[in-house]
Amino acid sequence: MARKKSNSNFLLRLLLTFIYDLYGIYRRITSKKTVIVLVGILQIFTGSFFGILWLIDFICVLLKKDITVLI
Repeated sequence: MARKKSNSNFLLRLLLTFIYDLYGIYRRITSKKTVIVLVGILQIFTGSFFGILWLIDFICVLLKKDITVLI
């Protein structure tokens, strides 16, 4: 019997993206591409590039339910 997917994963992604873009940073650091990992590390120290990546990631999570930019 198949289990129905809950919205808890989506809500958790949305919450972690809203709070300092933690979900975006996690996704970039665990990427296997070197440049994307460096962007994730740089994102920690610069505050999501002064809010631009945070806004883009938040909109992506709202619309597509996952981060699609720089992954």
